Amino acid sequence: MKKTVILTFAALFICLTAFADYVGYTNKGIEQIANPVLNRILTGIKENNYKIYSSDFSDTVKNAVTPKKFTADNEQIEKALGSYLSREYLGYLCVNNMNVVLWKAHFSKTSNDVLVKLVLSRIDGKVAVMGLFFE
Repeated sequence: MKKTVILTFAALFICLTAFADYVGYTNKGIEQIANPVLNRILTGIKENNYKIYSSDFSDTVKNAVTPKKFTADNEQIEKALGSYLSREYLGYLCVNNMNVVLWKAHFSKTSNDVLVKLVLSRIDGKVAVMGLFFE
């Protein structure tokens, strides 16, 4: 049975797409934007630090992913996947004025590849996280 860890709510996408814009249109450009964002998220998870973890979240996502939810999500990640080990950038999709950025990742408690999806958009000129999924 496939396990999926979903860290934000898909319903948020409906509300946010009207204000969103793509962060880029090339693999290299999007990878250069997305890697530092994912690094901060993974550092926040590793250090159990909500401030670092949520530093790039849109206001709407930040309101949905509270410190309490962050703690619960961290426990779910640790239980299902373990610690983050490495990743490989796969590419991106353009969907509803957002970029869905994809990596193949490895974690300590599973021998399976984990698909990491980071949904990014540009809001008021700033790159913002609209969604995060580990599948």
